[in-house]
Parts: sequence; C-alpha cells; structure tokens
Amino acid sequence: MNPIKTKPTGARHETKAPPANLMPADHLEEVGSWGGVTRSLSYVYRPATAEALHEVLLLARRSGRSVGLRGGGNSYGDAAMNSENVIVDLRRMNRVLDWNPETGRIRVEPGLTLAQLWQHVLEDGWWPPVATGTSFTTMGGSAAMNVHGKNAYKAGPIGDHILEFDLMLASGETITCSREANSDVFHAAIGGFGMLGIFTSLTLQMKRIYSGLLDVETCARANLDEMFNYFHENTDHSDYVVGWIDSLAAGKALGQGDVHRANYLPPGADPVPAQTMRLENQHLGPNLFGIVPRSIIWVFMQPMMSDVGVRFVNFGKHMLGNVSGVKRYRQPHVQFHFLLDYVPDFKRAYGQGGLIQYQPFIPKETAGDAFREILSLCQRRGLPN
Repeated sequence: MNPIKTKPTGARHETKAPPANLMPADHLEEVGSWGGVTRSLSYVYRPATAEALHEVLLLARRSGRSVGLRGGGNSYGDAAMNSENVIVDLRRMNRVLDWNPETGRIRVEPGLTLAQLWQHVLEDGWWPPVATGTSFTTMGGSAAMNVHGKNAYKAGPIGDHILEFDLMLASGETITCSREANSDVFHAAIGGFGMLGIFTSLTLQMKRIYSGLLDVETCARANLDEMFNYFHENTDHSDYVVGWIDSLAAGKALGQGDVHRANYLPPGADPVPAQTMRLENQHLGPNLFGIVPRSIIWVFMQPMMSDVGVRFVNFGKHMLGNVSGVKRYRQPHVQFHFLLDYVPDFKRAYGQGGLIQYQPFIPKETAGDAFREILSLCQRRGLPN
C-alpha cells in the first residue's frame, strides 16, 4: 500500500486519507481462466472464516469494487475471474462442519473439494450423489454452477441433493435457505453463479453404497445413431452412462466413439466391501500402468495436440474398442469418475493458447440432429474438438 502523505499545519500534522478505491497492492495477483486462454490482475483474498469473509465484502464496498467468487477455478470461460476487482478464493473455508454416518447427511464449508468430500464419507459406506469429471471442484462452486455428473439423466444435478445452505448476502447478513425456508432464494442461488450471495455452509445428502467398486461395461459404437440407441436402451437400468466421441470422424462414421456405463453393486455382491472402500484402494496411483509418472504425461501429449495427432489417437482408441468388443469389469469409483485427474496438468499439453470448452444442453427429442450439426459445423470451420 502507498504510504499516507502528511503536510505540516502549524504545530500538528493533518493526515490525508487514501482514495476510496485504493486497494492493498500485496493482494494484487494474476489470475487465469480454467482453459488458460485469458489472464488478468485481480485483488485476491482468501478468508478462512465467515467473519473474515464479511470483512472482505466491507473492504470491497468501501473501495467501490465488485466481488467475484473462486473455488477450484474449474469453471469454463471466465466465470471464476474478475479483472481489476476483488476475487474471493474460498478454498481455505474447507471444513466438514457435521457428518452423520447413519443418515449420510453432511454439512460442509464451500471450499471443501469433491476429493475431500468422498474421502470423508467413503469408508462409512457413502458416496457423493453427483461427481464431476475432476475431483478438484469445490462444493460452493458446484452448487453455484449446479454441476452434473455421468448420472445426470437419473440423479439430476447437484442442486437436487442439497438440503440446506447458509448464504452471506452482499450486505453481510447471512440467511439460511432450504426448500421450506427462503425457498425462492434457495432455488435461485443454486445455479446462480454466486450472483445472489456467498455460500458459507452447505448441507448435502450422500448416496449409500455397498462396495468401493462399480460394475462397468464398455463398447465401441460406429456412429452417433448407434451411440444414441445405446443410451436409449440402457439408461433405464444404468446408474451412469457416458459417451466418448471422435469428433474428426465424418460421413457414415460421424459421431463414432466408445460408451462407458456403470452400476452400483447391490448389498452382498462385493465379498469384501470394507476393503474396496478403503481410501488406499481408491486413489489414482502416481504412475500410469505402474511405470510412467502421471506428472509428466502431458509432455508426451503435446505432439498429439494437432488435427493429425488427435486423428491418430482417436483412430487407435476406436479400433481398440472394436477389437475388444463388449468388455465388463469392476472398477473403483475414483477410477471411473475422475477421468480428468488421470493426467495432472493435462491442459499444458495444449500450449500457451490454452483451450476453450463449452457444453451444450439439448432436449433429447432434438439431440441427435443438434449434435450432428454441431460436429459437422466444427469440421467445416476447421475447429474440431
């Protein structure tokens, strides 16, 4: 912060107050978007308590600056950025405030990550009802974006499993919201991008499980029609379904790819559930195939980050799926869910330009035609996924 200037006025000194919009320079940091496309300077604060959070809001109000919220920084685009204004990084508010292993009801602070959540509940026989593709999202960010998982068609987004939350308003007042109390704010704040206030605690209902493993089935599909038909035939009796698409394939092969689906094991199907639910039997190991350190894999991905390289990878992946046919096996929850965590810093493989990601949400009645048009349009413009 700049020193306060004084000037003599007779026998005493008069203090000149700093400008109203002056902020402490030691909080000025460069903040980047999830995809690495944009970066900007912001005044970043990391409160550890609700009281400290309130102080940040007061400071922002006095300085006339807006407040942006940031958790794990995994939101696409610039949702977790606030150029030349205040950013509240909530990752230090990451405590479990209450946990009931009998009912699966848990109350947490907004900075708790999905990884910290599943590690807290798994050995008691519970799992998060909605899991994103990375375990480094925070609960506050997940609620603000109302995130989905590979079971969205069945379990809905995370908001469907939030029972209650405390929300700090811009005034500093904190209100408790549920489907019964302040219900209008409850439904508006979930998926509200943090525009209505800041979650200071969230109460969620976990999913009871009877094994640390899932029954998984994988198979290759020749085009988008086959993939959608597989979805229609299997979603009613699957707990999770996800499709991987080769976006460079065209013509009759447009939308070819692989499908993964999974189901929870019923009671008694796992002979040693206490073992499969132990944390050490869930974590992704430090090495891929037990040999290559995951931390350096992004380096080997760099040469493939071109149309030619990706076409080669996609062709190999799809051919392997065709040769293997329908595969059925059991897989730990963590290995099935968190595909984006297999390669740490995978985004570095895209180079300095980063990447832009978007996800269209389309009614199922028009999804086939819409996705065909999206894939074709990207190819015509020379911008394949």
